[in-house]
Amino acid sequence: MEMKTKRAMAVALLAILGVAVLTACEARGTQAAAPASSDSDHRESGRKLYVAHCASCHGQDGQGNGPVAVALQRPPTDLTRLAKLNNGKFPAQQVYASVRGQDVIPPHGSKEMPVWGPMFLAESGRSLSDRERDIQDLVKYIESMQTEVSAGVRH
Repeated sequence: MEMKTKRAMAVALLAILGVAVLTACEARGTQAAAPASSDSDHRESGRKLYVAHCASCHGQDGQGNGPVAVALQRPPTDLTRLAKLNNGKFPAQQVYASVRGQDVIPPHGSKEMPVWGPMFLAESGRSLSDRERDIQDLVKYIESMQTEVSAGVRH
């Protein structure tokens, strides 16, 4: 196998391991909650999607410090600074396009083999409404991670 392929496989395995560790930690810390409102359900859905598909690289706090980050050639984006880097406005459409696979981001992998698998892609076999809801929940969760531009304090 050529070196590039071996490295890609190693990163993929580390990502899978990172997701497994984060999911196990998440499961241990989960408590039964009272029935939630619709907004709470969507926030919780977005958080769970983030933990399962993003935190291994971007970190639990979104700052690019996930367990797989050290194995990557390029550090993961600090997702808490997206609004700050976009003149104070969260780039929801850009994040949406990245998650949906419309924008190719090399560390996310090709459209044929993204790091999160086909979860958010049309080829997933999941209904369009399920994929769209999940992507919107994930984008909203990432938006909630933004630091305030002026004070540098988290919302």
